[in-house]
Amino acid sequence: SLFVRAAILGSCISRDIFRTVELNFLVKEYRARTSIHSLVETVAADLSKINLPSSNFQSKMIISDFEKHPLELQNCDFLIIDLIDERFDIISNFDSIVTFSNELRNNNQDIQPDVIVKRGTSIEYEMWRQSIQKLKNMIDIPIILHKSRLSNKINENDFGVEINHNYIDRMNERMSIYEQIIYEELD
Repeated sequence: SLFVRAAILGSCISRDIFRTVELNFLVKEYRARTSIHSLVETVAADLSKINLPSSNFQSKMIISDFEKHPLELQNCDFLIIDLIDERFDIISNFDSIVTFSNELRNNNQDIQPDVIVKRGTSIEYEMWRQSIQKLKNMIDIPIILHKSRLSNKINENDFGVEINHNYIDRMNERMSIYEQIIYEELD
């Protein structure tokens, strides 16, 4: 093929690069709103207990996360991973590990999340290492790690948005540690 074809496991931060330069057709697989912790699980979660969003895209992402759909990589030359969606808690409310994304939370406000482990702890980092080892066995194409970060700056017109610098610093530090583990395990 004249063009390289990509899969993305991550967020709009990676996806929008292709959209902005009008190369959407190169993205053959896109998975967002899912944690690697959830992706590597083999037991499907119970979808019957939740309300899905009206957005087809958002529903598709939740369904993929719950049903543990594998990444479709057969028509892809490489996988781009960004870790922005690792900001979400991982919960076990539905008989498996799922990502407690904003879309799941907003459409199911009665859920009392059963958080598996507090993110950013030594226990969770060991779980992360195990999840990356499982991911390595699922991927047979080169991986590009998009080292994205949350920003603590806003455009000139901030519309009164307050920035939580503490949260941003914690998230960015956590992503750095996740990346280091990825380098160690995928070397």
